Amino acid sequence: MASVPTLLRASWRQQLTALVLMPMAVHELRGMPVTSLHQLLGPRTLLRFLLSGTLLAAHFGLWIWSIDATTITHSVLFVSTSPILLAVGRLAM
Repeated sequence: MASVPTLLRASWRQQLTALVLMPMAVHELRGMPVTSLHQLLGPRTLLRFLLSGTLLAAHFGLWIWSIDATTITHSVLFVSTSPILLAVGRLAM
């Protein structure tokens, strides 16, 4: 697994999650009124989906890279304490 590029491993994780969640998403979409579907699939919403997907890909790619660069324990510690560090940083401002 170490020879597989970091972003490829992160994308596998997201693809598997998408496959698991797809049946529930289809079920929700089938129950929506047509007007809501048109609003959901508008250009502004699709742009937001694209931006959030890109940022999520960057997040997971960097996280998988951090696991390669350090231990899983330290990586999880950094990810778990980030809300605390953001709150402390905000108080310091």
